[in-house]
Amino acid sequence: MLMATAAQGAENGAAIYQEGRSAEALIKAHLADGKTALPATAVPCASCHGAGGAGKSEGGNLVPPVAWDVLTAPRAASSEQPARPAYDADGVARAIREGVDAAGRPLSRAMPRYVLSAAQIVALLEYLKELGHGEQGDIGVSPDVIRLGTALPLSGPRAAVGQGVKRVLDAVLGRASASGIYGRRVELVVADSALGGADVAVKQLTETGRVFALVATQLPDEVRDLDPGEPVIGVLEGRGPSTLPRVFRIASPVEDRIIVLLRQLAHCNATPPRIAVIGSSDAVLDASAYAKAKVAVNWHDPARPEAAIATAAKAGVDAVLLLGRRETAAAAATAMTAQNLSLPLLVPGQPGEDIIAGAIAGRPFAGMPFVRWAFAGLAPRQVDTTDFVGALAPGVTEAESSLLEYEAYGSAIVLVEALRQTGRRLDRAGLVAALERLRDVRTGVLPPIGFAPGRHDGIAGAAVVSFGEDGRPVFLSDWQRAETFAPAPGCRG
Repeated sequence: MLMATAAQGAENGAAIYQEGRSAEALIKAHLADGKTALPATAVPCASCHGAGGAGKSEGGNLVPPVAWDVLTAPRAASSEQPARPAYDADGVARAIREGVDAAGRPLSRAMPRYVLSAAQIVALLEYLKELGHGEQGDIGVSPDVIRLGTALPLSGPRAAVGQGVKRVLDAVLGRASASGIYGRRVELVVADSALGGADVAVKQLTETGRVFALVATQLPDEVRDLDPGEPVIGVLEGRGPSTLPRVFRIASPVEDRIIVLLRQLAHCNATPPRIAVIGSSDAVLDASAYAKAKVAVNWHDPARPEAAIATAAKAGVDAVLLLGRRETAAAAATAMTAQNLSLPLLVPGQPGEDIIAGAIAGRPFAGMPFVRWAFAGLAPRQVDTTDFVGALAPGVTEAESSLLEYEAYGSAIVLVEALRQTGRRLDRAGLVAALERLRDVRTGVLPPIGFAPGRHDGIAGAAVVSFGEDGRPVFLSDWQRAETFAPAPGCRG
């Protein structure tokens, strides 16, 4: 029989479950192949099953919950998991050590086999009995407070931008605190990115601020100090590493934007358009086939726009599709002007640029009406600011708000909704699962927002934007979903 003092066991059990460490001795783990050994600190239980033991969906595989009440109840068969009888204490110990479930079947090969002493097993089981009960929570969560973070420029030349976004976040999160999220208020920790860059600010929030999640934040392209388990909802003015699995963007995927641009182009062509592609993306082939366009030129080096444009002109294409950031698009547009080439330049844009496409700093496309940008936002006539203005402090008008503030508003709205859906027992894995269940969240100032497992770009489709002589946006279409995009009558731009 497994026995120990509960108070001592629970304390040690928390360290074993959450961090893979024990004061008693180093804990080893073996992968299912039986050959690979590593310290349990590299694969603690919480890294897959979640800090609260709620489990999650990971890479298409279901990681089951491990709270004691769940383990000690029989499980019915489902499309994702077979039936099993209830575990007892010895059965749970066998699953942890040998990777065998209560029915005697091998557990997933992704489940490590842990080398634990009898005392360590007892301590861990005592802690599993506490999961799902009491007030313990994930990083940044206490019985009374949820701590969220954001990196914004609060000083320097861009202070007005950061202060505007902070004002929106304070309004939405303050309203959520007033009503309470399962009895908790929300606390926003803001790090000034103007003092050392977004990377320093994010590190400060992660290491010192101890925040549960980041919201409407700047995120540099290379983030070395962001906890990969930390959810990020809304990225302003930065891409962030594409490998982070818990980044949720208020943006549309590249493939959607390419489809919208090509459908707009095809509408103005009597035959399926032939395009030259500058840059590379796996999304191009699928999108071009979907929109019935033909790729005539593939130029993989966007750093040489003059040569690429010259090659496209010789090939007699109907348009140029530029895959890259706005600086690259501006260089290509300049090269087209210098070569007196008036073909449409189609720019899907990049994550972090979508929401500000209509107000690009410096207006590099002034006097270039041949540029067409896929804008992951609403056309002005589609925007309804009633709820947005109502959420802000009295006296704030629509004219004072920027497109970045719209994105911050959408980020905060979906985060609050996901927090409510996660429930009182709050951990990061549960929040991610709740975000992935959100569908068609309406804000009035952005297209409907929704996510799914493996799809963390929250907006589907785009509007097509051109630019006037003064560089201001000219909408050639309303926002529409890619699969149902129908260009406006006539051919403009």
